[in-house]
Amino acid sequence: MTVKYGSIIALFCLLLLPSWAWAVTYYVDATDGSDVAAGTSTETAWQTIEKINDYAEVTGFANGDTIKFQREETWTGDETLGYDASAHFIDFGIAGLTFEDYGSGALPFFDGDSQQPINIRDDTLSNLTIKNIDVSGQGWQVGKSTNVFIREVSGVVIDGLYLNGHVGSDYNGKNGITLGALPDGEDELGCSGTVEIKNCTVFNLGPETIPSVVLDFVGLVVIDQNSGTLSIHDNTVHTINDDGIQLYHNLAATTLYDNDLYNCGEQPIDIKSSSNITVYDNEIYRTAGFTGLGGITDPPDCIEIHDTADLETMTTIVVRNNDIHCGNGVGIRVMDNMAEVEIYNNEFTDSVGGIWVYREAINVSIHHNLFHNGADDCLKIGISTADGATLTAVYNNVFYECDESIIVEEAAWSAENDQNLFKNNISINPDNYHVKSIESILSNTFDYNSYYPDTGTLFYLVDTAYNFTDWKTQTSQDANSITSDPVVSSTSDFHLQNTSPCIDTGTDVSLTTDYDGVAIPQGAGVDRGAYEYLSATIQGCTITGGVH
Repeated sequence: MTVKYGSIIALFCLLLLPSWAWAVTYYVDATDGSDVAAGTSTETAWQTIEKINDYAEVTGFANGDTIKFQREETWTGDETLGYDASAHFIDFGIAGLTFEDYGSGALPFFDGDSQQPINIRDDTLSNLTIKNIDVSGQGWQVGKSTNVFIREVSGVVIDGLYLNGHVGSDYNGKNGITLGALPDGEDELGCSGTVEIKNCTVFNLGPETIPSVVLDFVGLVVIDQNSGTLSIHDNTVHTINDDGIQLYHNLAATTLYDNDLYNCGEQPIDIKSSSNITVYDNEIYRTAGFTGLGGITDPPDCIEIHDTADLETMTTIVVRNNDIHCGNGVGIRVMDNMAEVEIYNNEFTDSVGGIWVYREAINVSIHHNLFHNGADDCLKIGISTADGATLTAVYNNVFYECDESIIVEEAAWSAENDQNLFKNNISINPDNYHVKSIESILSNTFDYNSYYPDTGTLFYLVDTAYNFTDWKTQTSQDANSITSDPVVSSTSDFHLQNTSPCIDTGTDVSLTTDYDGVAIPQGAGVDRGAYEYLSATIQGCTITGGVH
């Protein structure tokens, strides 16, 4: 007998292949498909979402399988993907499952006016990807719910979904995309593992006229993800009755970046009872005439960072390098038992307020931010003391033509505003005051700041306006602060010029880079303001005008 060793080896190698190597691609075509077909080619495509649910329950998909939906097709009056007609959640029981598109033309459309598009609750499923599907419409159910609902899955990618809430005949109002839910008894409903939401467009969630009444309709929501990582990026979310992106009760390491968020009734970003989050490189704004009625915060915010009554202090939030112009709202509001929050390198324009911090916020660092072009109450501090901690450090910011550059107030819900540090800041041409302190200075510290001009009474203490000299006498503050022209490049470019008195005259506050990422210091000492002055030498020649 001849032994065919090559065949045996080949068979052995095949057995060693991972399970995803045997994965199958299935096709679904609402017009030309048939549920009695094999589904494994475009010529033998299935027809309905109901068939997918049935196949998962009876036969079962395998690890790594992909189900593709034909573009230019619509599924209306069908079952919800992942949730069958008998109100039963599908247990897929596999590692690796993808739902996506094929063909050309408009995205495959799961009609949200006739059925909930997607609802998957499955702790037996991991590595789920949902890509390039239109899930528009809000009419499928009266009352609040969500068009795409994913719970208990380990590893989720939501990529390129499109959701226009004002498609169809009934704008009942829904959340757009929701991952996770608060625990149901002993059941943890949040997702885990690596979770990513990207390239999605979500808009028009809520009544036909947005914003309308106080209704909590949110674009993207992630709830109770307490392990793994979460990234939300490159999405466009706008014209939402309440929040654009909401993070609630999450502890997973989270990044929000490169999103375009505008015209949300309450907050484009609402960080609620969550920790370990970095928010960066987002464009966040309100267009002219858009007023927020979606939530309870007045004025509304572009970013709100806060805790709720049911949780302990949340920590480690970073907000950096965002472009924020919030119209009739406040750029960033930090409150309610938040600790270890760092806000830096953001630009605030055209807003009722820049940053407001109060109500038991602890250890907040605000540095190298730019406030200008219509940012009114640029920085408002109203925080109570807690265990002797240094509460707010306000360093190296630039305030240009604010109503008030810095406000320190005693809010009705707070104790005394105490132990806050204000150093190396530049305030230029305020409409009313450089500093407005509603109460006595207490243990707050102001020093090494630049206030320009020193004309009239541009400082306010308790109930009296003062000039700079009298302000220093009344408060014993700002001994090393100056009032000469800081000599910046322009009204929109706040780099220091070579004659600026702010060069090398600040104080070391242990910051290592400026707004541009330049190392601190560049000269003999730390500069005041958001930018370190850079002189340059080229082939032995000094350029005295500076480089920026």
